[in-house]
Amino acid sequence: MWRENADGTAETWAYTGTVSAPVITHRRGAGSRSGVTKGTQTQETYNRTGHEVTHMESEFDGATQATLGYWIGTVPDNSGRPTHFEYNGNSADYMDVQYACCGLASERQRDGSTTAYSRDALKRVYKVIGKSHSGDTTPITTTTAVTGLVSESQRNGLLTSKSERHLNGDILATWSPDANGDAAPEQTTYS
Repeated sequence: MWRENADGTAETWAYTGTVSAPVITHRRGAGSRSGVTKGTQTQETYNRTGHEVTHMESEFDGATQATLGYWIGTVPDNSGRPTHFEYNGNSADYMDVQYACCGLASERQRDGSTTAYSRDALKRVYKVIGKSHSGDTTPITTTTAVTGLVSESQRNGLLTSKSERHLNGDILATWSPDANGDAAPEQTTYS
């Protein structure tokens, strides 16, 4: 598969591998529909459940190729999703994710920061707790409460946004943090 772009660059996609481990190679840069000769390449490998398990970015010029970065996803969960991602072959440079019934439950980013997500009975995220590092004693907690047609978000107990909707979905009013010093949220009413 190929595409020639208006700026004179080209893109190609090659599909290789097997049915249980397909590999997609996407090249973009100088060239034509017959092939990209200089530019960047992204190569993705998927497992039998359709989840990406390797991702590599590189630059190339003819036959010369230099890897810019890559990650490998391991430790699959029951659905086949990788939950541990190691970057550039460095076991100390990783990201971990955990899934719950209806989406992401928690994640640990490469910089050591963590985020945990809580969901209500309707599977909506209502609380997010973010820590900048594992020993963080003052995490940032964002909560969203949906009561009927009113949705309110707070960050560490302070209002960040609030909205009220009509049954047809139209927004009736919104509130935002105090901007004029009167200690009351700013309200905008829509007609």
